[in-house]
Amino acid sequence: MAHTSGDADERRRSLKPLRRLFPYITRYRKMVIGAVVSLTVAAATTLALPLAVRRMIDHGFSASDSSFIAEYFAMLVVMAALLATASASRYYFVITLGERVVADIRSDVFRHVTTLSPSF
Repeated sequence: MAHTSGDADERRRSLKPLRRLFPYITRYRKMVIGAVVSLTVAAATTLALPLAVRRMIDHGFSASDSSFIAEYFAMLVVMAALLATASASRYYFVITLGERVVADIRSDVFRHVTTLSPSF
């Protein structure tokens, strides 16, 4: 039976093949947790950064106290450092997790292929 282009689109959108990776990913729970935490911190910091800038602009320049601007500027520097750290750790966890999963899959495929008969 011939496949239609609709079938091909459905297969491209399906996440079912990713289910087969689940046993490999669960071997590295700490890395998955680290990646999720890093992603959450990076996302929250990314969302908070414009709000902090807006508050500094709205309230900082109207205040007669220049320490307000200095405090918010220091806070922005800390937030930028937090964003950089969270993004770097997320990158590390995701890349390392991916490489380990690929290595485990290669090892399992090699182990399976070496058990097959030579006539295969």
